Amino acid sequence: MDASEISDLHLNQKYIGEMNEEEMKQIESWTNMKCGDVIFDTGRDGYPKENSTEFEQKIKNRSQLLFVIEEEKGNKFGGYINGKIDKVDSWITDQKAFV
Repeated sequence: MDASEISDLHLNQKYIGEMNEEEMKQIESWTNMKCGDVIFDTGRDGYPKENSTEFEQKIKNRSQLLFVIEEEKGNKFGGYINGKIDKVDSWITDQKAFV
């Protein structure tokens, strides 16, 4: 990924606040991007299963999304998709995606 491809990642603000500087630097290193806007926050918006329409609307037609989940014991995991999410309930092929 070169400098012309650098843009903002869309991260959940709750996790930005709970992620330490080292974690943020690691994500930025993996993606060569800076973290940015919050598009969905389970604390604010509910869980996707309970509110799937709102979740789908917020991610549809967006690209360069990073999903970060923190489980009850504090372990964090997630995935990144570079390509545009143009439909839901189907597979997306993205050579730059990772978990």
